[in-house]
Amino acid sequence: DVYAQRFGPDRSLIGVNVRVNDDPLGRNQKSVRGASGPDGAYLFWEDARDGFGLDPNVQSARVPYLSSAPGPNVRVNAVTAGRQGTPSAVWDGRDAFLVAWEDTRNGAPDIYATSLLPSGVRRGFDTQMNDDAARNDQWSPRLGRGPGQYLLTWIDHRNGSDDLFGQWVEANGGREGTNSLLHHDDGTTRPVSSNAAVSPSGRALVAAQVTRDSDIGEIRGFLFLTVGNGPSASFWISDSLQSAQAEPTVVSRAGEFAVAWIDSRDAMPRIYGQRLTESGVRLGVNHRLLSAEPSDPPFAIDLAPDDFGAGYWLLYAEGAAADQRLWVQHLDPSLDPDGAAVEIAPALGGPKQNPKLSESAQDGRIEIVWQGVSASGLGAVYQVALTSGLNPLGPVFEVGDPAFAGARGRPAIAVLGPRSIVSWQEKRDGNWSVWMRVIQSGVNPVTGSVRVDEDPGAADQLDPAVGMDAAGHAIFAWTDLRSLSSGADILARVMGLTPTDVDEIPSPPADPPPAPPSRMRVGPGRPNPFSSVLRVPVEVPVTAGGRVRAYVLDARGRLVARVYDGIPPNGRLSVSWSGSDSRGHEVASGVYWFVAESGGERHAVRLVRIR
Repeated sequence: DVYAQRFGPDRSLIGVNVRVNDDPLGRNQKSVRGASGPDGAYLFWEDARDGFGLDPNVQSARVPYLSSAPGPNVRVNAVTAGRQGTPSAVWDGRDAFLVAWEDTRNGAPDIYATSLLPSGVRRGFDTQMNDDAARNDQWSPRLGRGPGQYLLTWIDHRNGSDDLFGQWVEANGGREGTNSLLHHDDGTTRPVSSNAAVSPSGRALVAAQVTRDSDIGEIRGFLFLTVGNGPSASFWISDSLQSAQAEPTVVSRAGEFAVAWIDSRDAMPRIYGQRLTESGVRLGVNHRLLSAEPSDPPFAIDLAPDDFGAGYWLLYAEGAAADQRLWVQHLDPSLDPDGAAVEIAPALGGPKQNPKLSESAQDGRIEIVWQGVSASGLGAVYQVALTSGLNPLGPVFEVGDPAFAGARGRPAIAVLGPRSIVSWQEKRDGNWSVWMRVIQSGVNPVTGSVRVDEDPGAADQLDPAVGMDAAGHAIFAWTDLRSLSSGADILARVMGLTPTDVDEIPSPPADPPPAPPSRMRVGPGRPNPFSSVLRVPVEVPVTAGGRVRAYVLDARGRLVARVYDGIPPNGRLSVSWSGSDSRGHEVASGVYWFVAESGGERHAVRLVRIR
């Protein structure tokens, strides 16, 4: 069990030893760690109360500094297979704990982490911290805005390091040119995040946060002069200082680019910006973008050109408490504030994460999306539209389908004329997928929630980006985990919206089929633990002996059911098991093993059945 003892400032005992874990006797708890919070001590430990003691998870509880009883236990990690244990935690200085732990959901131990509010609400999702097991992974796609031409950037592990890559993408989804290596991670200078914009003339600028040996980030620019080619120049956008510059965002107007970022050169994080010509020459100097700094440091920003009026729109989030604040500020063409900032949705409490905005050049309407928390405590995506004078056009709109209670987050938005597209990631049926919704005039949804990724399996799709062109094409890009061979990929899809009088552009050529698997891979099973249907992906080399036999054993090694016997097409298949034995009877809760054999190899995946 987990016990605690409290002491006064004079080291005198306060009360007696108190039991912190609230499960029945007989379940093991170990590896206890503590972190001081705003209203007590918070304990984190490895807990074996679930899955008949075979499914360790990380649990947490609040212990008040005085003599009150400890609070209820909450599970920190998501429901998943494997062991989660040996936790560590620290207060982030604002409104939540960052909790990290050892995690075997992928087989070998990894390090995962998540953000946990003092109330026990998980903010976001479990994130793998180590990248040593990555299989040529690609992640963090960012779709550079442009007039029907896009520059997609992402972090890529194909060379064994976390490099920054870019790719020109046409409005129909076709690729122009090849992947371009923009910045190599040499262990000292490492790309962290990026953003891009395409000018009306077809030039593009990528702004990236790059670490150095002296600090954790400067903003570096990569200038593209022609569509389909790689960068022609690279240079520092932020002043070369021993301080952190992070979270860059870049947009374009006729003849110039504008970049904004969070800058700590003044000891306190502030928002800075810089204008550049289409040739990459600085216009003016790095300067603050706000005349009055917010009460708390900003932690997220976005920038959009004001093509209806003149200048730019700056969106920023701040707040060191559970209720965060979102502001929009108009900037003149020189990137200087020309009015007071206006708070967005002040009556809506809770977090305001990952804010994005976009403007309609037709009527000056701006639309803003962000990730908050719904009444159920799960992540939610909100949208609101305002006039060019920053008057709300309607109430705050919760974008997702209310018939489904899944968590939603990482919103993206594109506005063109009277229409807007909001995209987000949503967790349904135990895995994340990418969804979208079309809104007319900022306030009238004209579609329901539409799934974008079309993954027939149970893999995750994360972190969407979205763009739109005048011909009614919407392009989506996201991180996709469906491939066992390549790990995380960047996938994209183009969807046609309402017809227009613009001529249709030709469809892009079909992508070549994926390379056949080079070795046998099995799992992981999803969802796991499961109560209805579980799916296990299997890949085998395409050879004459490529037959696969798959079956399920119980914890004692006895045969429960045979689930597949055949030759999978292209060496890939997804095997389903409904939790029934060979006679069609549902099996009891407990631990089972999925076993796949092919070509003399035998692989097993541990499953947990819960009824």
